[in-house]
Parts: sequence; C-alpha cells; structure tokens
Amino acid sequence: MRATDYMKAILPEGEQRSKVKKSQWGGMDRTRSFDCGGISDAKNIETSFLPALRSAPDPLHLAECGGSPLGAYAGAGYLFVIYEKNGRIMGKRITEDGETEGVLCDNAEDKRMRCIVPFNRYTTPLDPLSGEFEKLLLVFPDKKCCSAEDGEVSFRDIGDKPMPDIAYATVHHSRVFGVDGDRVYASAFNDCSDWELDTATDINAANAWATTSQSDTRASGGFTAVACCDGYAVCFRRDHMQQVYNNKNPFRLVNIGAWGCIDNYAHCTWNSVLAFASDTGIWLYSGGYPKLISERLAVKAFSGTRLAANGDLLYAYIPSEDRVFVYENTGDSWGERSVSDIALLTGDGTRVYAVKNDGSVWLMDGGEYGEFSVETDFMSLGIHNPKMLKGVAATAELGEDSGLSVSLVYRNGEMRAVSSTSPGLQVLRTAIRAKRDDFAKIRLHGHGRVDMFGISLSFAFEDVAGGV
Repeated sequence: MRATDYMKAILPEGEQRSKVKKSQWGGMDRTRSFDCGGISDAKNIETSFLPALRSAPDPLHLAECGGSPLGAYAGAGYLFVIYEKNGRIMGKRITEDGETEGVLCDNAEDKRMRCIVPFNRYTTPLDPLSGEFEKLLLVFPDKKCCSAEDGEVSFRDIGDKPMPDIAYATVHHSRVFGVDGDRVYASAFNDCSDWELDTATDINAANAWATTSQSDTRASGGFTAVACCDGYAVCFRRDHMQQVYNNKNPFRLVNIGAWGCIDNYAHCTWNSVLAFASDTGIWLYSGGYPKLISERLAVKAFSGTRLAANGDLLYAYIPSEDRVFVYENTGDSWGERSVSDIALLTGDGTRVYAVKNDGSVWLMDGGEYGEFSVETDFMSLGIHNPKMLKGVAATAELGEDSGLSVSLVYRNGEMRAVSSTSPGLQVLRTAIRAKRDDFAKIRLHGHGRVDMFGISLSFAFEDVAGGV
C-alpha cells in the first residue's frame, strides 16, 4: 500500500517530505495532555534562559538543626531557624563563618509556627541627629527578641510593657503590624515594645493602633498572615484579604476581596510584588486585583505551599506534588526542582533556603548539576500520522562531564533515539523506524549542565509498513 492511499487521501507533491521544528521553548504547561508542543513535565529544569532550556543545579547542604523546624528567616548573610530539639524550642543563626544557637523556651509542646521579623529599634529618641538603632529579630507569638547581628543567640522579652497576643507580624513605616485571631495592631512609631493606644486625653499620630474587623461578615474567620506590599500592610484570612491604609495613627482597614492566604509562610515579597498562595492557586499582588499564575501547573491542592524569592525567580514548594516549581517573571514561565520533604522556604532576595522536615538546611540551586529531564508532546499538531516519523534531531550544548539523551516515550514503554556525552554545541540526530499508531512524547534527559535549544522532527510520506 502506498502512502498516497493511506488514510484514503491524496497528498500534494510538496508535502511528501516535511519537518516540524521547535526552537522557541516555553515553560511548563501541564493543562494540555495531547499534541500541543509544550513542556508537559520537567525535572530540574530552569527557564531563565528562554528560549533555551537549561538544566538546574541541585541544592547545596549547609547545616543541620537536628529537630523539627518551626520558623525561618533569611537576612543579609545569615539564616535564622527556630526548631524543636530535645524538649526545647531553639534558635540558630547560620552564617558562612559558623553557627550559634540559643534557647527560646523550654516548652517543647508549643509547636506553633513562629513568625520572625527584623526591626531596627531607635535607642536615642531624644538625640535624633546622633541617634542609634538596635537591630533586632522579633519572634512571635513568644514576644521575644534577639540581636540580628553576629554573636551569641540570646533571647529576651521585647519589652516590659503589656503587648497584644500577636501571632504573625510584619514591619512597615517603622512600626510592627501584627494580627491575632480577629484584630490588627500597629506598634508605636519607632518602638516595637510600645503598644499603648490613644485615650481620650492622649491622641498622638505616633501612638499604637488597633482595630477589629469581625463585624464585617465578608471577612470572618481568623487571620492567617500579614505582609507588606506597595506601601501598605496587607492582612490575610483563609479566604479574604484586607489592606491597612494611611501612614500614621489612626490607620484604616479596607477590604480588597475574596483572595486568601494559607498561612504566614505561604507568601513573600518579590520584586516589589506580593506573592501568596491560597487554596485555589498562587497569586501576584501589586495593588488592584491579584493575578493568578499557577493555572498551568494543574495542581489540585495547594495546602501547605511555601514561597520564597530570589532575583527574578519565585520558588513554590507544593506538598501535594512534593517538589518545587520555579516561576520566572520575565518569560512568564514555570520550571521545576526535584526537592522534596520541605517544611519551610525563605529568601533574602539573592538566595533561597529550604529547611526540610528532618531539620536539614539547604541552599537552593547552590550545588552541582545532577540529573534532569524535560518532556514535550509529539509536536505534529495533528498534521502527521505517527507512522510517517522518520527522524529526530535535538540541538544542545553540553558542558564537561555532561550527557544528553533524546527518546520517544510511548504509552507502554520507551524507545531510545540518540544520546551523547561529547561536550560542546552539537546536533543529536537519528533515524526512526516508526510503526506505531499512538503519538509519543519526546523526552530529553541526562546529567550535568546542558543547554537545550530545540528539537526537529522529520516526516516522509512514503510506503509505510503495517503494524501497531
């Protein structure tokens, strides 16, 4: 039987041989499952170099906490972790020069997640010209603090005045903004230990402030997180968000809408934008309406999501997938890191750290290049029959001690096409004897540092042997 008789259609002479090329990679799109030409899955792939794909380095092991992590904060040149160990709640500062730790409390049964925020307390308010600041790390709900600078980790009370029972806090306009179950608080200006409110005889713009929003039925349920964005403090419930307006006492709480945040480690500030995870997805907020960016991941459950940012990259660990997805802002694309069992993510703007459930601490993308893979659909876009496939070619640049293989992956197995371990820019090309009726995915997989520039498939309308 001739190819012109196959499928009972006469093929024009110009279509007897053709080629499908893919030279403009995009990010991961798991919402499409057939013949779309997109990346349907990936392992250790970054998209910062689009239109080329690049393998991503493994995380680098930094330290061990030896207990269950309860909080983390990344500052300039250090990582601060709170964890339970041997019947105590501990705090540890990790730097390139070493580690120091101290006891936060002796009650190991209190396994609430801790919120750690930096605050520069003005120590000489009567001498503003030569004033000094004490750099602190505040820990809530313990109402404790320690020095944010190098040295011994020694916790003490934030102040000797009464304080509200704040669960989560952020720092904005030289004040601490905190939330408990139903209320929002702001400390006095420049003083994280002063929470005295206005009275009938003492009304001052520098005083502390508090409000309740429980009377608003659209904002029922306890607060889950608080963050800063676009010059405002933003307060989250599980299914609602509100914004604190004004830059001095009295402040004003305004509804934004029905976008919530899972918990206080499910958000981060990223390039002046607030990224947060709700039960329905991952969102970006810069004022106005939040933008959903996670629809292409096709994730069913976002509970326990952890977020952290590094330059143009947003890292999102999603427990239901047990891996880290990485969103690249410029190309609006998702990559992937095969890192599992993460309890917390935190970043300082240049680095992102992962604290695993076993207490180990890792620097994301800080290690050597390991294994990677990327899958893309058959790319024929419904034009060609699978039996007409004659050749596969992939253009890539391999680093030293790297390898790359190109495979066709069918529903019931894999057919290896071609592989190479030679360094440098090259085209991996091979002929295919395709006899199957079902469409295949194309998988690029290997190890080491590899830049993948594109794939091309060659088709020929000639005599085709039968078979399945």
